[in-house]
Amino acid sequence: MDNQRVRDFMINKLPPGFKFNPDDIELIQYYLKPKIAGDPILVPRRIHDIDIYKHSPYELETYKYRGEKYIYFFTPRNKKYRNGTRPDRATGDFGYWKATGKEESIRTNNGNIVIGSKRNLVYMEGNPNRSKERKGEELSAVKTNWMMQEYTINKEINDSAISKATSPLSEMHLDDWVLCKIYKNDRENYPQKRKHQEVEELNTL
Repeated sequence: MDNQRVRDFMINKLPPGFKFNPDDIELIQYYLKPKIAGDPILVPRRIHDIDIYKHSPYELETYKYRGEKYIYFFTPRNKKYRNGTRPDRATGDFGYWKATGKEESIRTNNGNIVIGSKRNLVYMEGNPNRSKERKGEELSAVKTNWMMQEYTINKEINDSAISKATSPLSEMHLDDWVLCKIYKNDRENYPQKRKHQEVEELNTL
């Protein structure tokens, strides 16, 4: 039985109600690292190979498995500027992923080794080239309730995995693969919904 048939057999034997919910360490150690190295992944169909920066999250939602909150993707990254290392997170002319907060280091369970990093992002609707606020003008980009956690590998301690990657590097290429976890944060709309409910309640008094 070949490796693919073995993996399919194991997936079909999973009990009802099984949810794919690996933690930060597992995502990097058992999924992103093997992907970059070109090694087999135990549950390959749970993480999709998609260039997410060619799609809005509304399009990517079609990849979500029934009953699960998170959608996982392996995606390449390009540079925003040719001579820099800042990633280009625009999704065409209709939006972009905006980083929020500081990048978080992901360490092994004993805390001694940094195996990668995680960054939180929120999806903004609007032209990424006109998103800055000008004096006297409203923001041209609107925050949505789509969230993403982006995982990257620590290249300094994973030279063997990185060296096995075969994708040609262009001037704008930044990473062969990063791992992205996308979900809709319904709690983002709670304050607005609550305010609307309070107004309705007052109107009924």
